[in-house]
Amino acid sequence: MKLSRFISRFIRKEDGAAALEFAIVGSVYLVMLVVLLDVARGFYLHNKLGFAADKIARQILMDPNANANTVDMPPSLDGFDPDLLEVVTQQLTIAGKDFQNLTLYYPMSMATPLLHIDLVDLQINRLVPISN
Repeated sequence: MKLSRFISRFIRKEDGAAALEFAIVGSVYLVMLVVLLDVARGFYLHNKLGFAADKIARQILMDPNANANTVDMPPSLDGFDPDLLEVVTQQLTIAGKDFQNLTLYYPMSMATPLLHIDLVDLQINRLVPISN
């Protein structure tokens, strides 16, 4: 069989065209699906972190002397790695009034390999007034 005849027959055949199209379109679709799941997971963790910040802010409202070491961590933080979660309280004075600034920080790793993003920082701030 001559090489030119083999190539011309290979070009005319369309047996694997659907598989090739699916491979191209399917891979893009799967990457978009993984990115969508990462974004949804990020929103979910941000929502859980915000709920926990509200609970801790209520504890600080009840006890103005509370700080990051004395507050009870709410159950909504159970899925978070305690070694990565940072809870920081800081006293501020704004316009002559005392506040405690509560900051919850958590680095979230992404599962999408093509974005080359190792960590996305989730951070929640709450400003809690301190009554004198």
